[in-house]
Amino acid sequence: MDPLANLQDIHLPNDIHNWPLAPGWWLLVTVIIAITFLFWKKFAAKRQQSLLKRQAIAQLKADDNLTTEQSIAIIKWVGMHYFKRSDIAALHGDKLLVFLTDKLPAEQQAGFVQLAENALMQQYRKSVHSLYADELQQAALHWVNHAMFNEAKAKIAKSANNLGITPAKTEVAGND
Repeated sequence: MDPLANLQDIHLPNDIHNWPLAPGWWLLVTVIIAITFLFWKKFAAKRQQSLLKRQAIAQLKADDNLTTEQSIAIIKWVGMHYFKRSDIAALHGDKLLVFLTDKLPAEQQAGFVQLAENALMQQYRKSVHSLYADELQQAALHWVNHAMFNEAKAKIAKSANNLGITPAKTEVAGND
């Protein structure tokens, strides 16, 4: 008898499967999904903000005869979408002017104050109520176009501290 006759062929091991994946690959897949979700969420939020801004601009440009109250309502509507409701809802007059001015870049602040100051300071006086409606509408359009909404969340704490500061006032003849 031949001792080599009883030998069998070499057995190859089974193919290595891709499943289950190693823990490192699961971690990589999870990180990629999380990053994709965050980018998608940020894109959706930016798109929503852009839509709100376009709606406000359309409202301001649609009617040339907006009243002071309507212009202020549009400004506050936009502001409440970007800033805390408690920070802007109750503001009026001087404090509203300071809050809105604080949200503009430094080079845009003077133009906004010049357009909006008289309307916001004289808002509740009957005799001059409608005199500044056009200026306030232009100021509202200016503010919506130039406000720094992207930095809104970072500046919330700063704006709360600045509410006590008032801009220079222009004197209006007659105190009703």
